[in-house]
Amino acid sequence: SSSSSSMLPPNKLDPSQPVHVTILKQVPKEHHQSWLAMAHELTTETRKEAGCLAYHFIQSKMQDESTATSSSNDETKFWIIEEWQSPAHLEAHFQTTHFERLVPAMDAISTTESVDLSQDCLNEASNNGVDHDTSLSNFQTDDWV
Repeated sequence: SSSSSSMLPPNKLDPSQPVHVTILKQVPKEHHQSWLAMAHELTTETRKEAGCLAYHFIQSKMQDESTATSSSNDETKFWIIEEWQSPAHLEAHFQTTHFERLVPAMDAISTTESVDLSQDCLNEASNNGVDHDTSLSNFQTDDWV
C-alpha cells in the first residue's frame, strides 16, 4: 500500500476536530464466526492506538419490513462505529500492521454497504461559553427513577 496517498477525502475534514467513521457491512451468516473473531482482534489492537476515542462493532437488531418472513437477513448487518481525535490519528490507523493484515481478510468475506466520515456540526455552538455541566441542573433526576 502506498502510504503517500491519503485514504481520507482532501480538504473536507477539519484537521483540528475529531472525526467519526461509520461503516455499514453485510456479513453472510456462514462467515459470522470468522469475521467476528477478526473484528475482536482488530478492536483489541485498535483501542490501544493513540487518538482512538471509540471503536465499536455493533450488530443490527432491526426487523426489515420487506423481509419480515426471514428475520435472518437483519442479522447479517453490522455497523462499525469509530471516533478519532483527529484525521491524522485515523490516517495513522490505516498504516498499522493489524489494520493492513485484518481489514483485507474481513473485506474478503463481507460487503461494504456504506462508509461515512463525519465531524461534529455543533462544535461552534458548544464553544460559545455554554457550560454543559450545569445545563443538566434543570432536570430533576428523581423523575428518572
